[in-house]
Amino acid sequence: MVGKFLVLMGIAALCFFCLGPKKKEEDENDELYESGLRQYLLADDENRRLAAKKFEQAANQGHLRAAGMLGTMYLLGKGVELNHELAVKWLTLAEAGTQGEVIQNLAVCYHHGMGVKVDYNKAFLLSSRAAELGDLRAIGSMAHAYLNGLGVEKDPQQAFALYESAAKKGDAHSQGHLAILYHTGVGVEKNIPEAIFWYQKAVFSGEPEIMELLEAAQEELKTGEDSVAELLNETLEAYRAKAEKAL
Repeated sequence: MVGKFLVLMGIAALCFFCLGPKKKEEDENDELYESGLRQYLLADDENRRLAAKKFEQAANQGHLRAAGMLGTMYLLGKGVELNHELAVKWLTLAEAGTQGEVIQNLAVCYHHGMGVKVDYNKAFLLSSRAAELGDLRAIGSMAHAYLNGLGVEKDPQQAFALYESAAKKGDAHSQGHLAILYHTGVGVEKNIPEAIFWYQKAVFSGEPEIMELLEAAQEELKTGEDSVAELLNETLEAYRAKAEKAL
């Protein structure tokens, strides 16, 4: 009995010494990440450069959140020189984690061919994962894919459903696009009052570019005629181009 107890104690001790250094390394990487994040949030160039060094040090040890931050910094050119190839490298490492925003950033790279060849199928799959993790921008990207048949079969009704889902949760881009679908009758029956409602939501949520479309919808509701079709089409194209870059 005593012998068995000693064997069990020996195994426990062995596990402790095996896991001890690993746990210490994980704690150190967490500290590097947290310290880097605090410096990054100070928002000045010098602190962001220092943050990038800490993120890279932790990311090289497999810290997924640090890799995600570093990849995003390279994607945006904040604290480091803009480099899409390095952005893809670090975002790909971080993809194994559970940060929806980071996975969506990688989806953006595949959608636009930034640091990697354009791959709409891959972009859609990544956005799907990010959406499952609650990223609203990813839901809007999926809607965009369904609306235009990018990486998935074209389905305006599904695009409408996804835009509506994200819009109701407060995503400004999706609110704007939902209004456009109501305004143009794509994926849903044309409904000018609903279009106006969502245009107003989008403006208040931080999409001032949508104001011309709001005014066009209000004019159409007042006159009962599509008297501003040319302006509507021009503004639609400009807004869609802007939103495309923000996927």
